Amino acid sequence: MTNVERRTIRVDGELWERVGEVARQLRTTRSEMIRSYLLWLVGTPGARPPSRPALDNVDSGQGS
Repeated sequence: MTNVERRTIRVDGELWERVGEVARQLRTTRSEMIRSYLLWLVGTPGARPPSRPALDNVDSGQGS
């Protein structure tokens, strides 16, 4: 990618932490997951949505 600039997004702190945990499980970064999603979202040829782990491995944040 060329001309990459830093962008600021607003995300709930708890959600940001949960996304960080998913990124660690997938051995990637939050930034890479967001970039993958955005490229897929706008229809970039060859782009795929980011992977996600099995749902039983992710804290839903809903409480038990």
